[in-house]
Amino acid sequence: MNPFLYKAHPLLHRLISLLLDPAGTTPADALALAALMFGLNLLWVPALLWAALKTDRLRLSLPLAYGLALPACSLYTPMLLTVVGDVAAHGFRFQERFLLVFALFVVSQTLAGLYAFALRHRPSGYPAGLMAGETIALFMLLYSLVMAAGLLGLDAVFGIFRGL
Repeated sequence: MNPFLYKAHPLLHRLISLLLDPAGTTPADALALAALMFGLNLLWVPALLWAALKTDRLRLSLPLAYGLALPACSLYTPMLLTVVGDVAAHGFRFQERFLLVFALFVVSQTLAGLYAFALRHRPSGYPAGLMAGETIALFMLLYSLVMAAGLLGLDAVFGIFRGL
């Protein structure tokens, strides 16, 4: 059994099953999952714009911010929905989720490297640097934590993830 899928949130379960067995997923399911992730990404764009502006005075265009927020949204959200769901249900056990917490650490470091070199200062073209990239990646992690709690609340009331 895949340790990521042990008591996983349906969004994480669907994304991992899509990555492991793309032939086993219908195109309609894949498109619905992609539309959900692209729609959720709209919530992460203002956070990235604000973090880049406050961290290193970087002003990003909206298409660039959307493209750079997509990895944070698609990598943080499914894992944090699982972890926050466990915490909210008083069922979080580190023995069951150590691999997921380690994956969150790896994702945050990977996104730090992405933001360090993808975000550039406008007049000079120099990259923002590792410290700015790490700050933005950790801010996006904290923002995703709050958004995961909010999405779980919306799911409890409106059932936004019931179709997964």
